[in-house]
Amino acid sequence: MPITDVKKLRKSPGFLLRCAHQLSVAIVAEHLTQLNLTSVQFATLVAVNDHPGLDATRLAAMINFDRPTLTGVIDRLETKGLLVREPDLNDRRARQLFLTPDGEKMLAAADRAAHKSRDVLLDPLSPVERKQFMLLLEKLVDLHLSHSPSVHSEISGK
Repeated sequence: MPITDVKKLRKSPGFLLRCAHQLSVAIVAEHLTQLNLTSVQFATLVAVNDHPGLDATRLAAMINFDRPTLTGVIDRLETKGLLVREPDLNDRRARQLFLTPDGEKMLAAADRAAHKSRDVLLDPLSPVERKQFMLLLEKLVDLHLSHSPSVHSEISGK
């Protein structure tokens, strides 16, 4: 059925996913802003905590963010004293990323804020609906990424 009017447009998957994304971004930003942190900075802290010594190229691929912009994110986190760059002993050109003690504290606070924002976003759904929604959303993304290399490269910037 062609999308020829606004009512049909507002019921289309792309439109609804975009609206859900906008809601999610706004809710997460509201909670992380209180910590003077962005969602990309939070994702960076999570990845570096999970993979100490990670370099910026691998980090960019891991959090699906473009490398040039991520360099600025890393600069700001380093200026805030939340992470440090150390030379890679195996590659003089590379720098390894590590959280500082303040970065670990910030990550703990940001994790609590992220959980609150997730709860706010999903609050209108029942517990069963939340689980179904997350399973279906994850399935949709995973299947598209695994079966469509062009979609994967578009999302990851590769």
